[in-house]
Amino acid sequence: MQIRVDSDVDFLVEFTLGYKSYNNFADLADYLETLLGREVGLLTRESLRSEVGRRISESAVRISI
Repeated sequence: MQIRVDSDVDFLVEFTLGYKSYNNFADLADYLETLLGREVGLLTRESLRSEVGRRISESAVRISI
């Protein structure tokens, strides 16, 4: 797989119970795009198909903010 300079950055996100909302999702995307200077894609575990979700989960790097 080749990564292009203009590629977006995909994040698998989990929100703390009670903080998952459209506004928080959009705010996080805006924050990360500003921070990184490129488009980001935000995904949740619920939005992934099982096979793809399993592969992503296995290769994900977990961070807490």
